[in-house]
Amino acid sequence: MIPVQTNVANAPVEVEGSWNAAFDAPSRAPLERALATWIMTRRWYRTKSREVTAARVRTSFTLPSEAPAKVLFVDVALDDGRTDTYVVPLAVVHGDEAETFRRATPGDVVMPLTLQRDGEHEDDGVMIDGLACPRFLRDWLDAFETARTIASDEGGQSRLRFQGRDLGDGSKLAPKRLAREQTNTSVFYGDRFVGKVVRKLDEGVSPDLDMGRGLTEGGYAHTPALAGWVELESGDEPSTVGLIHAQVPNRGDAWEHVLGVLDEWLATVRGAPPNLGPGDLFDHAMRPRDAVVTKAIGPYVNLAELLGRRIGEMHVVLAGHTGDRAFTPMVIDASSREALVAMARRDLTKLLDRLAQRDSTRAESDVRTAADEATRTLLRHRHVLFSRLDRVLGLDDAGVRMRVHGDLHLGQVLFTGTDFALIDFEGEPARPLDERKAKRSPLVDVAGMLRSFDYAAASALRKRSPDEQSTLAPWARFWRDAVSSALLGGWLSSTAKTTILPASIAAKHALLDFYLLEKAIYEVHYEMDNRPDWIDIPLGGLLAILERHDPLDEPPSGPERKRA
Repeated sequence: MIPVQTNVANAPVEVEGSWNAAFDAPSRAPLERALATWIMTRRWYRTKSREVTAARVRTSFTLPSEAPAKVLFVDVALDDGRTDTYVVPLAVVHGDEAETFRRATPGDVVMPLTLQRDGEHEDDGVMIDGLACPRFLRDWLDAFETARTIASDEGGQSRLRFQGRDLGDGSKLAPKRLAREQTNTSVFYGDRFVGKVVRKLDEGVSPDLDMGRGLTEGGYAHTPALAGWVELESGDEPSTVGLIHAQVPNRGDAWEHVLGVLDEWLATVRGAPPNLGPGDLFDHAMRPRDAVVTKAIGPYVNLAELLGRRIGEMHVVLAGHTGDRAFTPMVIDASSREALVAMARRDLTKLLDRLAQRDSTRAESDVRTAADEATRTLLRHRHVLFSRLDRVLGLDDAGVRMRVHGDLHLGQVLFTGTDFALIDFEGEPARPLDERKAKRSPLVDVAGMLRSFDYAAASALRKRSPDEQSTLAPWARFWRDAVSSALLGGWLSSTAKTTILPASIAAKHALLDFYLLEKAIYEVHYEMDNRPDWIDIPLGGLLAILERHDPLDEPPSGPERKRA
């Protein structure tokens, strides 16, 4: 992780006449140098393993604002030769306001400025992230309300085009940037709207926009209604720069809610957990839930079933959005299955190679962790993992591929107190735009939620002492399996009248295993790169699939052994 730095201590850049001159030549050269440093320190900087070697302002737009402000599109050169483009709104503040930013939020400061007029020093100021400036944020909302189109400062054909839907008068709504930045920046406008500004620009319409339009037009009530968007028009297809949605009253995301539920629940359990009965996840999901299980879990098991229904209802709306070819479901035919399996096999091969290397570096360690033991088991039985992936190749019917959420987990769900709302349809940010908009089996979303429940149970255990972890581990597994079955049951009930899944139970099993494997493989790669101490959780997910005995899981021989 690149350490956070600020440019507050740099020598001030002199601007002549007005603060707006800070954006123009000859001040643009120091601005671009400052941006090269500043962008790399932001949480939304996407390629944290690479350093920025230079930044160049591609184009800029002047947003009518009380503050000197512009929206910049900045080409960032990386040390591996690639170039990414970032959306960087900037504003200039001076006097006491500038001093407040210097002291309270120095990370928002791009560079210090000093204003000269007729050769005399007049004032000191700072250039800041525009999304930290309340005046800029109010003018940003006004651009949606007035459906403003702004021409590029450099001339040419580039336009910044805002579109709004029934926004009303937002002039009295207090804007507040969400402190927790991730891949984009979010802003609350009172209790009515949530705005999002894309940071790393992709060439084309974002999944968040076209999914939002599709779900809103399809009447899906359990996602924030799309209220507006802004696009950069400079090529064959506009690129999404920002969105604004109606705000859903909520008690936070479902991840934090689940962790609170689990923390309280684990403090009350005693003895040994009940038995869920014979069969696997699908078997438990398709039969009536045992009253003993419901009593043992408490109210959350019903909420998990409700969440499954809401996800299924979303898939029904998306599958029915056939007026747009980008949404029309398609059969997962033989060539699609071959491509799916080939990609998954490549990812699994890469992962097993990384795990083998990790195991060799830890071979001399005196302490063998659960992750080490799981790694060795997976390496010994790698053929089983490959066989689970390959099973999809032999399916006569694999259902359909369609538009899906693509990155669904508990953090992408708001809990209202009695219900749920699904948010953030951007897809996995590390994947290219075309992959994030690709049609996939709806079981991708189901698998994402099931893996999220596994993470929640494991995370709740991590808060306990080692002795408590040993005692409570069976209960955590029981909770995970029970709520996972409930969620899958709710999803199956809401999609029962559709043809998005194959008719065969065996095919459903094979597909769900495939997508659980695919997700867990992705998670292990992620944890190895970002949180090595968490690697045991997705490794456990792979082990769970491995340990489900199946007579078809025989070691390959001959050419197939070489292939695996």
